[in-house]
Amino acid sequence: MIYNLVVMDFQTWLNRKMDRWIKETGRNQTAFAGWLGVQPTTLSNWIKRGHKPRPDMVARLSEKLGPDIYKVLGLSVPGADPFESLPPSFRERLERAAYRLDKYLRERSIPENSPEAEKIANEIFSSEFRRMDNE
Repeated sequence: MIYNLVVMDFQTWLNRKMDRWIKETGRNQTAFAGWLGVQPTTLSNWIKRGHKPRPDMVARLSEKLGPDIYKVLGLSVPGADPFESLPPSFRERLERAAYRLDKYLRERSIPENSPEAEKIANEIFSSEFRRMDNE
């Protein structure tokens, strides 16, 4: 599957968000900073100097600006499926191997953190992906 995505830098993205907000509310840049919960100088550093928000601010900003802020900043969205971007056939193999591993460990009462479980996991995942290579 091919995705037609336009990736823009944070500075451009934030300027567009701010312009839209100002147009919709009739307020100004200082009010936008207040709405975001940041100082006007912080906002100015982001939109004029290309600075990026500290990691601890991103979650708060995403509540106001939406989760796409994570993508723009090149960050993973908290709570998102990390396998979402994998091809479906690859995801299916991972899920099948994980299911096989879980079942094997439960049936034999093998602790998940044990060296034996690690060895078995390597064998199961390797066999699953060897089959993929042979298809």
